[in-house]
Order: sequence, then C-alpha cells, then structure tokens
Amino acid sequence: MSRSSLLGSVGSLLALALAAACSTEVVKVQAAPSEAPPEETATEEDAGTSVQDASTTSKPTSFTFPTVKSRGGKVIAAPRVVPIVYSGDALTSQIASFYQKFGTSAVWKADAAEYGIGPITTAATKTLTEAPPTNITSTQIEQWLIGKLSGANPLEAPDENTLYAIHYPAGTTIQIDGADEVGQSCQGYGGYHGEVTAAGKKVGYAVLPRCSGIDELTVAASHEAFEWATDPYPQTSPAYAQLDDEHLAWQLVMLGELGDLCTFLDRSYIRPTDVGFQIQRMWSNSQSLAGKFPCAPQDGKPYFQAIPLVADPLTIPDGLLEIQSKGAKVPPGGTATVDVKIYADGLPAGTTLFLEALSKDQMSPGQQPSGFSFKVSQQSAKVGDTVQVTVTAPKGGGWDVLTMISGRSQEDAFMWPVFVFSGDAFGTGTGTGFGPATTLRSPKRPDVFGAGRERGLRLSRAGLRR
Repeated sequence: MSRSSLLGSVGSLLALALAAACSTEVVKVQAAPSEAPPEETATEEDAGTSVQDASTTSKPTSFTFPTVKSRGGKVIAAPRVVPIVYSGDALTSQIASFYQKFGTSAVWKADAAEYGIGPITTAATKTLTEAPPTNITSTQIEQWLIGKLSGANPLEAPDENTLYAIHYPAGTTIQIDGADEVGQSCQGYGGYHGEVTAAGKKVGYAVLPRCSGIDELTVAASHEAFEWATDPYPQTSPAYAQLDDEHLAWQLVMLGELGDLCTFLDRSYIRPTDVGFQIQRMWSNSQSLAGKFPCAPQDGKPYFQAIPLVADPLTIPDGLLEIQSKGAKVPPGGTATVDVKIYADGLPAGTTLFLEALSKDQMSPGQQPSGFSFKVSQQSAKVGDTVQVTVTAPKGGGWDVLTMISGRSQEDAFMWPVFVFSGDAFGTGTGTGFGPATTLRSPKRPDVFGAGRERGLRLSRAGLRR
C-alpha cells in the first residue's frame, strides 16, 4: 500500500470501480459527457492479427458465469456467535442487538440457506473488565483468545460451532503479522476472521477494530459472520473460498470468499427493516449462474459485464496440486485478439457501456508489470455487441490477468478478469509469480476484510468500504 491516495485517476473506469467499492457515499468523478462518445471503428492496426494456434481451432462464442466452490472444509450448519467487548464500550447494546437481529433476519436465512447454514444463535455478550490494549498484533490476539478459552477462568468452553467476535475500542491499533501490504487496522483493513485451537478444539474468531461508527462496524460484522459460517477454518480446512477452476482469475483480483467478492462488485450497503443496521450483500452462486447480479439480495439491481471469451486450456500450480483453468494463449512477442461480449440483465436495450482493459499491475499498483499490453477496439459499446481486445505478449512469454471494466454512464462499473498467457507461463514460475510451490491461499494469514487487493491496493480509512 505505497500509494498516497486511493485512486490514481478519477477519470478512469478503474478508479470508478474501486471508488465505488471503497465508499458508501456517491462517488464524485469527472463529469460524464451528456452523450456517449463516438464509437471507434476497429481497424486492422487496432485489432491486430488474430492468432490461431494448436490449442484453439475456433474462437469461443459462449461464456459461463462464475461460482464459488468449496475446497472440502465444513460449514457451520448451526452457527452461534459470542460478542466480546471491553467494559465501557458505548456501542455494547447496539452490538448485541445487531447480532441478535442479523442472525435471524430474512436476509441471513435466505443467503445462508444456499450453503446449508441455519440461523445464528447469539449468546450473551462477554464484557471484559481488563484494560484494552493500545497496540496488539494478530499473533497476540490469537494467544490471548486461546488463554481466554482454555485458561484457569475461561470465558466459556471452546465450541467449534461458535464465532468469537472480538470488538476492540477506537483506541486500539491492530497489526497483522507478516502482512505488510495490509498494514494496520482502519488504515488497511476493517476486520478479519481466522482460527485457533484451544483446549484441543478448533474454533473461529473475528477481529473487529473500531474504525468509525456503528454502520461501518455492522457492515464488517455481517461480512465476517457470513464468511466464518461458510469458511470457518480458512487456514487449515477451507470451505467456500475459491472460484471455480474456469474463473480462477477472479480470485486473483477479487479474492475468493463469499463476502469478498461482493465488496468488489456491490457499491452499496443495505439496511433491512428486520435488522435495523447496515450490512453488506453476499455472493450467491444461484444468482450468478442465472446471469443475475450475484450479490444477494438482488433487489432488481441491473447487472452488466464485458466478458472476454477465452477457451485455451491453462494448467496452474496450486501447491502440490494443479488447477485446470482457461485463458487466452498468445505467442511470445506476438499478438492475438480476444472477443468481448457485452452482456446485461435488467438494462434497457441499446444501453451504452464504457469499456477499459487493464492488467494486473494496473489493478493492483505495486506489482511488477508483466510486459503484456491490451487495446480495446472501442471505448464504448451497446448491450449485445461484441468488441475485441488486442493482447500483445512480451518476447519472453509469461502471464497476466486481463480485467475488462464496463461502466454505465460513469455511475457504476463491474469487472470480469481472465488469464492471458504466453510460452511456459506457469511451468517454472520464472518472472510470473507462480511456480510449483505456489498456493492460492497463505496458510499463515487470516482472511482480511477491507484489505482490497492483497497485492498492494491502498484503501481509504474506511477499510471495509471496498
């Protein structure tokens, strides 16, 4: 997080998409033109030369929608939450009320049922009489919690179906060990969840720093509670924490848990009447597969995407395993064209979307540029159109993530990432960041909410508002 400001260019659609994800307020950008800019006609120079190789006999003409798959870990079918606060916390009663209402709300029941999870039982709030720390690290928090659950005077016997939600006051700064790019609480993130083993039982916990008022706090709490229930042991036995193989590129841009994806795709929070507090929407596999806005509840929200059509097989190492994904293959030092389909659900026919193609280092400043470049044949297109992106690969080969950004009247935007690769992109890991020892999830880190892209995107103080 080395950038001095959240957005590098308020005029770009990338800035729009990231700003929308980082704030609940209306995003102020450069004034949109009263009319759509004239569409550029693709020329032979613009589009490049279509490359045909042995892996693809014809260009793909269809696409599928992404889903989050389970990596085999358990979910918490009968979840229980223990709110933990420090004595004198002015929000104690509101925190308790939030968990009681959220865990039995219609939104929770509908969202959680899709993944085999029932309502939350909220236990009595545990109020700590000890003084809150001024500074504390993630390792110290885990050591503290283990002691509180297995010491001489435990808060309670550790329970594998319980989330221990630790709410720190505004005067406490939390540092995640070994996560320099995430940094400290309320500067780089707004909350996280993880796991410890106490008295021989594996339990989940959430850390909620006090970055602002109750609205920001309950957004974080809703995110962490849902991700814990659907992925309670992210370090040792992950559950719903990874995109399906074909759409694995989404994970490198938007992370893989069910709350994370919607902090990138949904620019607004909701306040259901039976909750009374602000919460975030959560990813729904069923809505995504139906081509609807994938963050539930949908509430009739229009959804649109500029979808690159890729079909070249791509093997990606994930630790000792291999993932069979898809991407666009480009000859080293050469070019290829990728068709991009403009899709929409709930938009009027003829709606114009503004387009931009970005690399992984543009999405996450601070990464080493891959040497790939992208050029869109048109700056705007209408729903149902097909445009082209020219992909140019470096002479040495490698890989990148092409992220297509599509925006409507510069008011909101969505993103669709795909892999592009050239040569032996993932075989040795040389210059790619991936190799045989790579894993897609670090086993030593908690899942951070509000960290944006863990690869260097600096967030606002709001942290949660991605």
